[in-house]
Amino acid sequence: MARHLESLLPATCTAWRLLFWHVMARGRVRQRIETLLKQSEERYITNPVDILGYLAAVLTTIAFLPQVILAWRSDDLSSVSLPMYLFFVTGVTLWLVFGILTDTMPIVVANAITLLLAGSVLVLKARDVKRKIAGPQRSNEEP
Repeated sequence: MARHLESLLPATCTAWRLLFWHVMARGRVRQRIETLLKQSEERYITNPVDILGYLAAVLTTIAFLPQVILAWRSDDLSSVSLPMYLFFVTGVTLWLVFGILTDTMPIVVANAITLLLAGSVLVLKARDVKRKIAGPQRSNEEP
């Protein structure tokens, strides 16, 4: 199961993979995820409150798709705020942990997907900032 979840992380995102395995190494969290998956299979989405939660999860997660698509397609991330994404990704991570600890599957699903989307934008923005700090790269070739 952990390998399957790891395969959902971006291949170029080593830091996220390390964080993922650090969290997964903690037995309590791993057991909680396995319990949640078993419970979700048993009850699926029959509870009207869960349906409302999944609807909210889908809508709030889809809201990030335009930003992610724009960030991946264009190389211009100047309009993206690095501090905002740092705070946001931290908050989403905490919501994900909260959902796991309280067995609230809509919160777990929504925040896991949102964490991947927002985390990818954060990584792209961090690379962009690093590139701007380093300045333009010069060629070693002389004319």
